[in-house]
Amino acid sequence: MKILAKKSPFIAAHEQAFEIENIYALDIFKSFVETVENIADGCSLEASCKVEVDRIYPARFFVEFNLKTTEQLQIVIDFFNQINTRIGVKVNYSLIDKFFGGDFDFSRLKEFLVGVDLRRELTESSVDLALTIENYPEKQELAIALNGKDLEADVQMLLVNNLLHIGFDCGFNGRSNIELYPYIKKQDWQQVDIQQQLRQVLSPAVLQHFPICKRVSVGLSQANSERKIYYYLENINDFLSYFPVNDIARRVHAYYQQQPVEEMAVALLESELEAETIQKINLYYII
Repeated sequence: MKILAKKSPFIAAHEQAFEIENIYALDIFKSFVETVENIADGCSLEASCKVEVDRIYPARFFVEFNLKTTEQLQIVIDFFNQINTRIGVKVNYSLIDKFFGGDFDFSRLKEFLVGVDLRRELTESSVDLALTIENYPEKQELAIALNGKDLEADVQMLLVNNLLHIGFDCGFNGRSNIELYPYIKKQDWQQVDIQQQLRQVLSPAVLQHFPICKRVSVGLSQANSERKIYYYLENINDFLSYFPVNDIARRVHAYYQQQPVEEMAVALLESELEAETIQKINLYYII
């Protein structure tokens, strides 16, 4: 993981650029990021904007760092509990407890991220935890079980390697969801047999963007009626050439083209890929 500058100035610049003011838990998250920078040997910041037609939700951040011990995981839980101190907020992280249990092998952990998606309405805000495991069949099976049997067949069809990305979405209103994101790397989908397998579960509209990506993940969750596709672009400058987005998304992208971005990801529903102009899209910029 590449270490750049401290992340707080980038968060502050994002706040100013997208006019984020007085939103609960952002200061708590910024303090958590400073704590992470002191306990981990490197971290990255993922700044995000969710665009829905003429509205933008810009108070969305993830910090990625190397999680190595149960003690470091407790610092994350302490962060969740600090958010819970406000009256009317109840973050339920029982799914996270079930997944980690007391036997987690941190050597199988390839990515670990903690973030927030904050809104003016507390009930619409959430704190999120995401991770990628590799060659860890026991926890892979547990994650699939927690996500529900209805999606197991799709997950298995999309698992073309030993990597599985897992997300936990914990709302301030007590809701708690898990989502699975099978990772498909460029070297995977370049294989003819895997291409044939993917055609059985993904539409041509989804597959047509694979050639411009380092990797792709497909979000599967009982909480969502439609899959969300995450494209990790090889070149940030390809974005506007391949995704016909609206003016708000263009404004977000113009800002981040001037920042020291290491990687960009685009997330949208399959149905949006068929639209003449994409109106609902999540943009992620990793610094």
